[in-house]
Amino acid sequence: MSTIISSKISYFENHKKRLDFINEDLNTPHISESKHLSDRIHYLINYNKQIEIAHNGINNKYQVLLRQVDDMKSLLIFGRKVIVKHDDVVPERSKSQYSRNERAADIDTEQH
Repeated sequence: MSTIISSKISYFENHKKRLDFINEDLNTPHISESKHLSDRIHYLINYNKQIEIAHNGINNKYQVLLRQVDDMKSLLIFGRKVIVKHDDVVPERSKSQYSRNERAADIDTEQH
């Protein structure tokens, strides 16, 4: 799990570096000293396209992470339902044979 998170963090850090580079390039003197308005407009259009591409990449990764979280939640809910159904099926005398540790583990699993 931590590997997934660290890879996602590095992905977002790379996008941040890219945006910082674009911002730094935008603030350089040669952009503001340009004599032609059309050159500045062309540059800003390209800049906006790069920002849009970076934003879409981040948004797509965020949506993938949301789906992964939803899948994990579904698995946890399904696991809880299976545990509850298993407890309903096990005969009462079999339940009395559980050790205290097993019961504690079952209770801990149900709480999470």
